[in-house]
Amino acid sequence: MRAGPIVSLRLLLLLAYPPLAHLAVVSGSRRLTAAVLILLGVATLYTPLRAGRAYAWWTLGLAATVTTLLATAGGGVWLMVALSLALPGVVMTGFLMSLQHGRTPLITRIAAQVQNPLPEPMVVYTRQLTLLWAVVIAALMSVELALILFGSALDWSRYANGYAYLTIAAVFVIEYGYRRLRFRHLPQPDLRTYLRALLSQHHLQPGQRI
Repeated sequence: MRAGPIVSLRLLLLLAYPPLAHLAVVSGSRRLTAAVLILLGVATLYTPLRAGRAYAWWTLGLAATVTTLLATAGGGVWLMVALSLALPGVVMTGFLMSLQHGRTPLITRIAAQVQNPLPEPMVVYTRQLTLLWAVVIAALMSVELALILFGSALDWSRYANGYAYLTIAAVFVIEYGYRRLRFRHLPQPDLRTYLRALLSQHHLQPGQRI
């Protein structure tokens, strides 16, 4: 029963990052840049921080110190740029690694968290969906890299902190609607339950089985 508030607060932190990051780029504020990067750290480590894990608090403290020093020196935006490629790169790698022989596809594991045993048609579909998300992330990263190399910081920020997230949201909504329609004869979790499973994904490892 306590999972709802935890997910809601973590989701709020994650949703706050893109507009605040863009505002930091537009304003050129080094303090705001440091603050939003620390906010991202809190969102990333939210669950172990809330559980009082010492490693999480030490990691956050070290990250906050390094971030503040970089932002003060004027390198905060470049750290945001690096993270905007590194974080989705890690996610894409997780998707691809989970498709290797003998491993369970990432989306299949997420679906199995809320519906186990998973119907065979959904096992096949979620494997295809895992590959789809890897391709979507790769495409978004390619566009972002082009903007980093040939565009301005403002162009990059508009895309990385705006259009890229809108694209991801659009793909998510369209896919969710398509799946509900295509597999309407099968039991499926509601949207809230599915989102909770997605946000608890940090507990899973790329090679983990259902």
